[in-house]
Amino acid sequence: ANSVFWNPAKLVFIDEVDKFVVEINNMENLTLRGLMAIPNPLASKENQIKSFKLLKRKFDELQKNYKTVDTLSMGMSADYEPAIAHGSTMVRIGTNIFGKRT
Repeated sequence: ANSVFWNPAKLVFIDEVDKFVVEINNMENLTLRGLMAIPNPLASKENQIKSFKLLKRKFDELQKNYKTVDTLSMGMSADYEPAIAHGSTMVRIGTNIFGKRT
């Protein structure tokens, strides 16, 4: 299974997304808006880009089936440019704005 997340506490395998999406879609008070991923910051840029491409394909697939899906959040201060180049609609750049956390 391919994982696009690097934090084991938040790990979701790409082949589990469909099942999770069905569960979310069946919850009355929730609306599926999109996907978010944080590639391993220690991975090579090439491997991070592979993760971005993988998530973009899944996002495109979900958009065909769920009209509420409009957000692909991937990319942070260190990798926002390739994330945007590969389809991100939302980036998280707090470190670039506020500096490193201590």
